[in-house]
Amino acid sequence: MPSIYQSPFRLLIIMALSIFLSEFIVMIAIYLLPPFHSRLAEAIFDAAALTVMLSPMLYFFLFKPMLSQVKEREHAEEEVVKLNKELERHISELEELNLNLESFSYSVSHDLRSPLLVIQGFSQLLAEDYGEALDSKGADFLQRIVASSKRMSQIIDSLLTLSQVARKEIQHEELDLSDIASTVAVELSKKNPKNHVEVIIEKGVKARGDARLLRIVMENLLDNAWKYTSKQPNPNIEFGILKEKDESIIYYVRDNGIGFDMAYADKLFTPFKRLHPGDEYPGSGVGLATVKRIVYRHGGRIWAESVVGNGAVFYFGPLNWRV
Repeated sequence: MPSIYQSPFRLLIIMALSIFLSEFIVMIAIYLLPPFHSRLAEAIFDAAALTVMLSPMLYFFLFKPMLSQVKEREHAEEEVVKLNKELERHISELEELNLNLESFSYSVSHDLRSPLLVIQGFSQLLAEDYGEALDSKGADFLQRIVASSKRMSQIIDSLLTLSQVARKEIQHEELDLSDIASTVAVELSKKNPKNHVEVIIEKGVKARGDARLLRIVMENLLDNAWKYTSKQPNPNIEFGILKEKDESIIYYVRDNGIGFDMAYADKLFTPFKRLHPGDEYPGSGVGLATVKRIVYRHGGRIWAESVVGNGAVFYFGPLNWRV
């Protein structure tokens, strides 16, 4: 590829050649033409002679440094091109690695489902046909098997969702996140009738993105808020938006639950990293990692703020949408 400094380099060469050529012509004229008696002619010849004498200095102090700069810039440009190619190669390798990891996760999840279904099926048969023959200790063992198989099934479903999120092509459309949040809140209320949660949802919250994926975001964030406010006397959850200085929209889900220690905030969005005991607050440990992947694929970011015992706020956006 031609260098962007190729033209200035040629210009310098032409200028240097032009000066030397003009000096050569003037010197020939001095020796061949008859003598001039005008002071102007003498001044011209004196200037030409001075130029000839100063030409080595012009070369060393003017043209040579300029040529050196041009060469240095050309070398720098070559290094930039080389680094860009190296960066593209690393990006390609990283994309291939991510694809392989996603395929591996998808395959493992499918392969685990079959033996898990066998365990669940025989556990159910054992409970139905031989439950009365088991003593309290045997019944407790069976109950643990059933509970563990259900948790394993939940983890597999979460891994499949995470894998599908990474592979699915995003369908961009204008969405009403307020409606989606309201629908999810009603479903959570029916699923947890004992938890009377006050839910405040700002009306008319718009977004542009994939309807199914952004519903997964709202399901996970609201479900987490519902779960971690379950032991509060007056649980409440709020969904709304904030505007940044550049008018971009940031969405948030706030709750007054148990909160978390900000020292461990970096673990929130890592798969299977839990900040609270799983027996008290059950879950797959993959939900927030899935949310992060979806938000990232929509061009946004997600972060959280909290004080232990005073709830938490999850922020995400912007999602390539301006109001």
